[in-house]
Amino acid sequence: VHEKGIITEHVVSVLIPRCEYMTLVSLGILKAGVAYQPLDPTYPEERLNFMMKDANARLLICDRTLRDKVNEYQGDVVYIDELASLAPLTSNQRQELLALSPNPKDLFVLLYTSGSTGTPKGCMLEHGNLTCFCHWYQRFYSLKPEHKVAAYASYGFDANMMDMYPAITSGASVHIIPEDIRLDMLAINDYFERVGITHSVMTTQVGRLFATSVENHSLLHLNVGGETLVPCAPPKGFTFYNAYGPTECTIISTIFPIEQLYNNVPIGHPLDNMKAYIINKRKQLLPVGAAGELCLAGPQVSRGYLNRPEQTAKAYEKNIFSNEKGYERIYHTGDIVRWLPDGNIEFVGRKDAQVKIRGFRIELTEVEGVVREYPKVKDATVQAFDDPNGGKFICAYIVGDEQIDIDDLNAFIAERKPPYMVPAITMQIEKIPLNQNQKVNKRALPKPEPKTSAKAEGKQTAAPLNILEQQIMDIVASVVNTKDFGITDVLGYVGLTSISSIRLATLLYKKFGVQIDVKDLVSKGSIQSIENEIISMWIEGGTTADKEKIEEKKEEKAKGETLSAPLTYPQMGV
Repeated sequence: VHEKGIITEHVVSVLIPRCEYMTLVSLGILKAGVAYQPLDPTYPEERLNFMMKDANARLLICDRTLRDKVNEYQGDVVYIDELASLAPLTSNQRQELLALSPNPKDLFVLLYTSGSTGTPKGCMLEHGNLTCFCHWYQRFYSLKPEHKVAAYASYGFDANMMDMYPAITSGASVHIIPEDIRLDMLAINDYFERVGITHSVMTTQVGRLFATSVENHSLLHLNVGGETLVPCAPPKGFTFYNAYGPTECTIISTIFPIEQLYNNVPIGHPLDNMKAYIINKRKQLLPVGAAGELCLAGPQVSRGYLNRPEQTAKAYEKNIFSNEKGYERIYHTGDIVRWLPDGNIEFVGRKDAQVKIRGFRIELTEVEGVVREYPKVKDATVQAFDDPNGGKFICAYIVGDEQIDIDDLNAFIAERKPPYMVPAITMQIEKIPLNQNQKVNKRALPKPEPKTSAKAEGKQTAAPLNILEQQIMDIVASVVNTKDFGITDVLGYVGLTSISSIRLATLLYKKFGVQIDVKDLVSKGSIQSIENEIISMWIEGGTTADKEKIEEKKEEKAKGETLSAPLTYPQMGV
């Protein structure tokens, strides 16, 4: 790094798949005294190229298979398959590295969040921010060298730092969850218990599903954060926390242990090194019960936004409420909250168009901007709605002179924005309704509905042909909150999302004892395809006689005959 003239405050970009180098490369860059920029391989090329250019990246460390995703970068590159063959450091080089002890004010990492102008902005976290967070984590969770921490979060997500650095700096071990099981609650639970995982953090919807659908015997602490937590009873065997915090304040700012079923789960109290202020528009402190904007102060408040002085000045201000050292600045979160009588904080909502989707903070204006770029779209608006299964989803309302191919529009968006910015539902309407002030009349917009279904197209839906199909349909209906579909409809078209598909797979396993791969459920899954997969897996686990019975039933079904009763589990070989 230093041979290439890369020094403190410079940025090295990292574009790698989910593997051990997430930890190794990050530590190597930090030990060289410079900052790193974690890039998510699922992001479109346009966004990745922008992030590297905006950061003025001096070096790229990447996997060879991902190099083309940042084709605009023409600087130095080191491939991860070359790292093992690099020449070892000389004694002089080791001494130089030891002398590079980072200053608490030196740049640690550059993380990008959605911008209100449609342009992502890089949040600059310093070494002092992460050091204070690690110290808090180790105190709060009593982290010891014998503990094992799961690295579940995506590399480009700030929660990845929560996965790695408190454990590394305390002597505990980090276990990177393999990509192929990250959406499989049962497989994750098996992994946790086999390895002995004691600490983990997951995005809200996934973590809630894990806590309510499996029985774990290894965990001590499970954190969820990123979205509003739908109330649930606390799991048995480990402590379950609702965590809150913007990237700008280093991962977590408040924490709440869930000890009972709440109607509205609080986001808790400030960490022991942070101060929280709830203020009105005149920047006056509000009493208990009054809703206002949450502002945060403390050593975890970051430096600001790279190359965005106006946005930094707007979000970060002098703390007029305290002169205490380390609390000189406050960060305006934009979140509306209120104090509860017991000293905890309750989340109310946002004061702008910003929402959390799958734990990622986005501006609806950024999504709307790219929708409007699609050639056939004349007008558009994008709104966020509460998902009955937890969290929020995006619905795009579009206007055009001709019928617009929604799949083609989604592909267009996916080429320019991350996957979580592609609307879950897109509806073409005659015109965008406006109120007297010529603003979008949200109440006049039609209720979000899945993009297509046989019934929506005026076709007759295919009803279940046997009891097994009816049982599957009932389970799917409980997840998507509608029965308006047939056995051949693609489930993504009737409301199944990437998150609810995880819940569906878990319910199917509990009912039929078969693990369904969740990856294709949204794009290809149907009642019929699930049925075929269940039967196939039962055949693999059964005896020859069982298989013959199942084949007979499959032949009956192929002839269009309704089965009078499903086979029992013993007959299926389970």
